[in-house]
Amino acid sequence: DEGAGAENICFQILRAGRAELFHFFERDREVDFVVKTPDGLLPVEAKFVDSIRMDDDRLAGLRSFIRKYRPPRALVATRGFESREKVGDCEVRFTPLWDLTLNPAGTSPFQP
Repeated sequence: DEGAGAENICFQILRAGRAELFHFFERDREVDFVVKTPDGLLPVEAKFVDSIRMDDDRLAGLRSFIRKYRPPRALVATRGFESREKVGDCEVRFTPLWDLTLNPAGTSPFQP
């Protein structure tokens, strides 16, 4: 399953950066990873698809998290799609999963 593989790669990248990780689950909605950063919480979704927008049902958990916790930014790791969208005051960055793996050790691939 490519989706599970993408999620596992995100997890490995976050663990390699020694990030403090959490999971968000509320009713039937979830966010794959929530990272504690100096700027606040960063929700991270792995969606190994060619294109996706914030109004997609597969991002309902991310939208719910953004409404509830009001993070300054969020990340969606994709197959190859790059974009940015605003949800309220939150900037959502869509970036290819492979781009996250190219960052040298010790730097955060989750900077806006």
